[in-house]
Amino acid sequence: MNPDRSDILECRHGNVNAFESLVTRYQHQAVAIAYQMLGDWEDAKEAAQDAFVKVYQALDSFDLSRTFSTWLYRILINTCIDYRRQRSVLSEAVGITPFRPFMHEQRTPDAELEAHEHRVLLSNALERLSPTHRAVITLRDLHGLSCREVSDIMECSEATVRVHLFNARRKLKKLLLPLMNP
Repeated sequence: MNPDRSDILECRHGNVNAFESLVTRYQHQAVAIAYQMLGDWEDAKEAAQDAFVKVYQALDSFDLSRTFSTWLYRILINTCIDYRRQRSVLSEAVGITPFRPFMHEQRTPDAELEAHEHRVLLSNALERLSPTHRAVITLRDLHGLSCREVSDIMECSEATVRVHLFNARRKLKKLLLPLMNP
């Protein structure tokens, strides 16, 4: 039996440890996706935690014929979109645009400086994409999910995912090209 399905059934029968097993299995990927949607580690951890709470609360309604990860990621993406919306309203009210680096890696000082510049450019470009385009790029290009998986998560057809992906990549290229080749 699928370990996700087994854990869900156990959880529905009151075994909280079974839900902890699901969280352990998907937590790293969920935080990584949330980080790429939000651009901030603390917000990403909080959004992932909120998504898991929502999953736990709705676990009885989960259709066992579906893929758990797809359902989780759909809830996570929607949670991230809500977080971005809230942050946008707060930023506008306060009049700030917070800086958020994209990734953390260890490198030589020169390589780190160049990588940092690229991360900032990419992070800023991702910030300018619509939530739908950011989600498609994050799930497909940054996390390697298939178009089918992304379509399940986004609740749209694979053709729609491909169109969003094409448009998102085109917009990213348009945003990044002038910055990369000044």
